[in-house]
Amino acid sequence: MYTTIIHPVRKALNLSVHEYMILDSVYKLSVKTGYSKASIPYFMDIFDVSRSTIIRAFDSLENKGLITYGQTRQLRRCSDLVCDLFAFPEVNMITKTEAETIVFG
Repeated sequence: MYTTIIHPVRKALNLSVHEYMILDSVYKLSVKTGYSKASIPYFMDIFDVSRSTIIRAFDSLENKGLITYGQTRQLRRCSDLVCDLFAFPEVNMITKTEAETIVFG
């Protein structure tokens, strides 16, 4: 799996690079079934970061309302806003101001 970081979107959402990569991965892994079932060790392995980095990123994403959980914390999905931002390829060409308008109205 790879992540293309769209920096205007990352900055508009006030995300670190790790948070953006994890959010993008959750989005991609949840497209088929609605939820990602990937484990913390899975994210540790693909991004080569510590467990605490992954947990901090998930906590931050949840506090920002960008991910939600299913019946267990193992089932994760992106918020509708994130799905909309990540689903359309034209988002790659937007400016930080345009991304902020999408995010904050």
